[in-house]
Amino acid sequence: MGSGGSRLLDGDTILHRQIERKLSNFYNGEDALLFNSGYDANVSIFATIPDKDDIVIYDELIHASVHDGMRGSRTTHCWSFRHSDLNHLSELLNAARKQHSGSIFIAVEAVYSMDGDRCPLAEITNLTKGDINIYLIVDEAHSTGYIGSNGRGLVSALNLDQYVAIKLNTFGKALCAAGAVVLCAPNVRNYLINYARPLIFSTSMTLSNLHIVDVVHDYLSDGHLTTEIDNLKRNATYLRQRLGIPENVTPIVPILTPQSKRLAKALQDNGILVRPITWPTVPKGKD
Repeated sequence: MGSGGSRLLDGDTILHRQIERKLSNFYNGEDALLFNSGYDANVSIFATIPDKDDIVIYDELIHASVHDGMRGSRTTHCWSFRHSDLNHLSELLNAARKQHSGSIFIAVEAVYSMDGDRCPLAEITNLTKGDINIYLIVDEAHSTGYIGSNGRGLVSALNLDQYVAIKLNTFGKALCAAGAVVLCAPNVRNYLINYARPLIFSTSMTLSNLHIVDVVHDYLSDGHLTTEIDNLKRNATYLRQRLGIPENVTPIVPILTPQSKRLAKALQDNGILVRPITWPTVPKGKD
């Protein structure tokens, strides 16, 4: 049932490439590369692609995997901007253009995992359009399977694929599978295959999981999951209304409380599966 090796050796099968081509078509990418997890994918992207003269500008709430990737990167120029603050991002872009001659990479999440808010992607692309030295990287982990046509994610929903250099869609959240796919240009794909250490030194995705990913995307493509997606949207709206939380377009409903563990335990005792998110996963006071 296993793949037998890494993508550089015996783990590169015909089925892997067939699924990648299928995912590339589904997610509107030029090419695609499978990873065992979204974590591996982000670490690979940010540890491998930026060079020593490049700059990474990232949202302050970006996922931990991006931080781990940046720590292994050749560049030491990694700047954070205030969460979804377009003015601050614009200031940093202007500073980067003046101070560095290398490429500029912007790292954001389509939907942020803890607060459930959407990234202002359209506004960000307005800041970067026409600048061939800026590359936007979007993590769609929490929008895949929910937002956009047949769950393709926020980038496709906004018709912004042409402005995004690298897109990451994952299978472990809404799709109930495992693994991830990076949508990128063919030369970026080849570069990652040859230099991304999490990919080179890991056994590739198992054949059994490839078939699961294949079937799930058949269901998405054929619209078989439309009812489930609509039910999730209604349930999220109902929960927000009952809790008095402002309306949002994602099913992530954050409840900030200093009693997160006690609240979770009380809900679990009443048959509701809830897990507390505490420090150090989130900053102190943000439970």
